[in-house]
Amino acid sequence: MYKKFWFDANRVKRTYIQLWLGWIPIGMVAYYLLYLVFQSEPRYSMFIVLIAWGYFWRKQGVKFKGLKCPKCDSLLFENSTIMFTKLKCKSCGLTDEHT
Repeated sequence: MYKKFWFDANRVKRTYIQLWLGWIPIGMVAYYLLYLVFQSEPRYSMFIVLIAWGYFWRKQGVKFKGLKCPKCDSLLFENSTIMFTKLKCKSCGLTDEHT
């Protein structure tokens, strides 16, 4: 009954974690490419890349933290530490095991 919701919620969770962890390799590649383009240390351009990455990470975080339970229509969880555990509604206890 709620399979599509839990599939989408897990996809949003994975994307959020990938963006969070992805800054290290993305930042290194961006730094190297900007160094090749400008032939000097990319100070301000790297800041622009960081701002752009932060924008997408924050946008995904708002989407992740704003998920509503399909059963009780309240926010699914209280904080972002849920990204390291199994998804479960804080109000009614609905999990993807109940589908």
